[in-house]
Amino acid sequence: MRSIKSIAIAASVLGAAATTQAQTVVDITGSTAGRSAVHQAILTVLSNETYVYNGSSFNGASKVLVKGDISGTPVTIRTSWSGSAAGVRDVAQNNSAVWFANTAINTVALNGTNVNLANNTANTVQDVAEIAFSDVFQSSTIYGSPALVDDKAGIIPFKFYASADKPAGLTNITPLQARFLWGSGYIPLAMFTGNAADQATFIFATGRDPESGTRITAMAEIGYGVFTAV
Repeated sequence: MRSIKSIAIAASVLGAAATTQAQTVVDITGSTAGRSAVHQAILTVLSNETYVYNGSSFNGASKVLVKGDISGTPVTIRTSWSGSAAGVRDVAQNNSAVWFANTAINTVALNGTNVNLANNTANTVQDVAEIAFSDVFQSSTIYGSPALVDDKAGIIPFKFYASADKPAGLTNITPLQARFLWGSGYIPLAMFTGNAADQATFIFATGRDPESGTRITAMAEIGYGVFTAV
């Protein structure tokens, strides 16, 4: 991950309007897969930081608010994760989302506290994100306009997984099998094992919603097509 200085510069590249608040408050949305790395990068570049979060842990939180400084300059960074394509959409269209209010830390004294935001409007505010982290390029989403500028910041690996109670014969999946599986919704286990006795056992496709970069990446990697219905 790049420093928050670089992230702040990227905000203007991504087309957000420059305001007085945007010079000191940076709002980040987008990929849930990358949030752990982003949260750690924020803590790394800030000094004297204090934070609150909404979720089971800081790294996996759906929303965080971090206050600190960079070279003595006060900075507030807020995240609200929605998915890669959703993040591209919201930055491109200047859509507002729910964030921690800047006063949330003042009302919660302990550093690193999980704040339940359900029905807690005193600690939330509507605002527009300056930055979206995405696992995919804008051209791989349906939100192609207005054009945003991509700045590569990291690498996120992906794997295909089967459920814990999968049949013993299901150990791998090829791009051809994956295309058939997601195109049909389910296919016989025999197509994986080559065993006629597995013809009556079916493997079902599951996945993520259309705003997810994980879904887009998977559909691209197997050659199915990011815009093809599953």
